[in-house]
Amino acid sequence: MKQWNIKTGLLLAMCTTLCSTARAQDTLDPRQEDRTLEITPETKATIERGLDYLASQQAPDGSFSGARGKNTGIVSFAVLSFMSTGVVPDRGARGKIVSRGIDYVMSQAHRNGLVSNPRDTPHGPMYEHAMSTLMLAEAWGMYHPPGGGVLDKLQRAVDLIVSSQNDQGGWRYQPRPADADVSVTVMQVVALRAAKNVGIRVPKITFDLAINYVKSCASPNGGFLYQPGTGEDGYARSAAGVCSLVTSGDYESPETINGLQYLLDRKSPDQRGDEHLHYALYYTAQAMYQARDPQMWATWFPPARDELLALQAEDGHWDGEAGPVYGTAMAILALSVPYRYLPVYQH
Repeated sequence: MKQWNIKTGLLLAMCTTLCSTARAQDTLDPRQEDRTLEITPETKATIERGLDYLASQQAPDGSFSGARGKNTGIVSFAVLSFMSTGVVPDRGARGKIVSRGIDYVMSQAHRNGLVSNPRDTPHGPMYEHAMSTLMLAEAWGMYHPPGGGVLDKLQRAVDLIVSSQNDQGGWRYQPRPADADVSVTVMQVVALRAAKNVGIRVPKITFDLAINYVKSCASPNGGFLYQPGTGEDGYARSAAGVCSLVTSGDYESPETINGLQYLLDRKSPDQRGDEHLHYALYYTAQAMYQARDPQMWATWFPPARDELLALQAEDGHWDGEAGPVYGTAMAILALSVPYRYLPVYQH
C-alpha cells in the first residue's frame, strides 16, 4: 500500500466528530458521554489481546492462517477490526497488517468486479464479495490512497452487486439475478451503503428494491425470515435485517421499530440462542447504536459487551462459526462500535 497522505489524521478526527454529532438528540444521549463508560479498561485490554492474536495469524501475503484464512471476506473483516480502533495503514506494525490485508483482498479482485478467492467459497462468492466491498469502501472513506487501484476495484465491485440484483430486490450466493435470501441481501445492502457514503455511484432504485425485499422478510413479531413467507424468524438474521434498514436511514418504519424491540427483548443468551453468535452480536451492535432511542443502546450494549469479554480465550481469540480469525474479528467489531471510526455507520 502507498503511504497515507498528510490528510489522514484529519480524516480520522473528522470521522469521530461526524459520528458524535450526526445523531444528536434533544435529551442526553448516553452514546455521546465519555466513551470510557463503554470502552472500559477491561474492554480495551480485551480488544488489544484480540488484535494481537490476529496480528500473530497474518501470513506474508496478507491473508490469515487457519480455517478460511484466505477467504477475502474474513480477511476484510480482520482488516476492519484494526481500522475500527483507528489503525492507519502503513503507520506502525498494525498499520502494515492493515495494508497487507488490503493488498491481499485487492489481489483477489477479478476483471468482472468480483472480489473473491475461488478456492474458498463453499456457499458461493457473494458473501465474501460483499464483505470485501464493505472493507474497500471503508478504506477509501478513511483514506484516499494515491495509487493501488482501490477506487477502480471498489466501483467495479459495486457495479457487480448492482447488476446481480434479482427482480425481488435481493441477492443469493452467486453473482447473478436468480433467487435471494435475507442474509446475503443484507450484506450487499450494507456494502452498497458504505460505498454510497464515500461517493461511489449506486442507483437509488437498487436501494429501494433491496429495502423492500428486506422488509418483505419481516414477520409480525418483529423478527426476520430467511426468505419471504418461508420458515421461522431467527435472531441472527433479524439482527442483520434491522441493521441493513437503519444503516440505510430507515429509522421509523414498523419493520425497524418492531425489529429493534425483537432484538432487545431477546438480549440474554437463553432467549437469543447461540446460533451464529458472533454474526448476531456484530449486527445487533450496529443496529442498536444507530437506533433513534439511545436507551436501546444503553440497555443492550453492557451485557453484550460482558458476554463477549467472558468468551475470549487466553491467547486472545474467539471461536467463531468460520474459525477463530472470523470469530475474533467479529467480536472486536462489536466491542469497538463506541470508538466511532468506521464511516459506514455515520450519517
